[in-house]
Amino acid sequence: MKTNRNILFLFFVIQYLSIQSQKEYVFTFDFFMEHVSTDNPLAEKANNIQKISNNNFKAFRGQYDPQINASVDNKQFGGKEYYNMIGGEIKQPIFTSQYLKAGFDYANGDFLNPQNNLPVAGLPYAGIEMGVLQGLMIDKRRADLLKAKEQKTYFSLEKDIQLNNLFFAASTTYANWVFVQKQLKLYDYFIKLAQIRYLGIVELAKIGEHAGIDSVEASINYKSRLLDFQTALIEYQKQTANLNVFYPAFSDSLNSEQFNTPDSLERMYLRFRGFAEKEITNVENNNPLISQYLSKEKILTIERRLKREMIKPKLDFRYNFLLGQNNSDAILFSSNNYKWGAGLSFPLFLSNPRNNLKIANLEIANNKMEMENKSRELNNKLFYLKEAIVVLSQQINNAINNAELSKKLLEAEKLKFYNGESSLFLVNTRENKWLETELKESEYKLKYISYVLTMIYIQGNLNYKI
Repeated sequence: MKTNRNILFLFFVIQYLSIQSQKEYVFTFDFFMEHVSTDNPLAEKANNIQKISNNNFKAFRGQYDPQINASVDNKQFGGKEYYNMIGGEIKQPIFTSQYLKAGFDYANGDFLNPQNNLPVAGLPYAGIEMGVLQGLMIDKRRADLLKAKEQKTYFSLEKDIQLNNLFFAASTTYANWVFVQKQLKLYDYFIKLAQIRYLGIVELAKIGEHAGIDSVEASINYKSRLLDFQTALIEYQKQTANLNVFYPAFSDSLNSEQFNTPDSLERMYLRFRGFAEKEITNVENNNPLISQYLSKEKILTIERRLKREMIKPKLDFRYNFLLGQNNSDAILFSSNNYKWGAGLSFPLFLSNPRNNLKIANLEIANNKMEMENKSRELNNKLFYLKEAIVVLSQQINNAINNAELSKKLLEAEKLKFYNGESSLFLVNTRENKWLETELKESEYKLKYISYVLTMIYIQGNLNYKI
């Protein structure tokens, strides 16, 4: 009984694996875009930009980490110890361009400089260093940190810009691939029509029902269709290779027996038309390029603040509380025990800081003008696309109608030809016109899809899943 259950279980496992192996590999536009966003190296590169900016901010914030300094200075000569000086200090930078510090100095020796004479047990101290004029409101370290903080936003937008470029290129390539598929199907269909007509006319010519020259004309028409198909096939191979750039596993999937793509040019067109009709009234220019200009302006403004600060005189002030010790080694604090110093420097003509400030002002002005120009350019493109999409919808309706009418004319011409009232030349002409209108309809649909993709690209919201 147990053996039978094992056999039954094994049977179901084999059946399940067989069903799984026969599952179709369904390749759609959304599936493709999902894999581009997760698997494409350029998508990973764009995500790394954000990581770099985050680490850059942490690196600049590390400039405010406490710093430990230590030094030893010793001289021995002629069997005598001239001096032995040891110092240790910890400094904590604070955001307002000051240092809090504490340290310990020890010194002894036979020939010690009098200014270095210290208590036998050494001298602990605590103090502050600060820039009173230049550097009080902002300094380079503070400016670097503020810029690095804003650069997190700037490079986050740069990531979105690069992803937007990638998604637009990938989606456009996919649309071209679907379009060439449509061309192949059209040429394949018309090749079969031309082949059937050619073979039929050859047989009829053999029994004298048609002139021999008709078979020559039918052969030329058939071979022309074959050449068109082969040209489209080369283009299909090219577009497949382009698609493989964005999704490297595509070629292997395409060669799989279970490969299936429900997407067609007509299906994509209907989806994009529904999306456009729904969203076209709500189209806004939210392109990350504009936001990036605003972020860059904030970074340049911080740089200008720093350059304006450099015009001030540089006045550094240092003050240390000196902590003495009594005979019981207890640390004593006295307001009479201190050490202070100051330093002043000031360039006479201020040529460097004044001109650097002028440059900063010009850079901000240039950035603002670039932003205004880019915003105007994108808004004009959006306006044009919205108008063009409306007109394209009308053109597509007319193209569909033309294709239907051309097909009716061909059928009527065929009927006349079978009744001996027309010629093969006129039939081929009508058929060429029908093919031309079908191709023109496909071109309009591809153009419509491309315009909608361009509209999404200019909006910059990365909403490519339709």
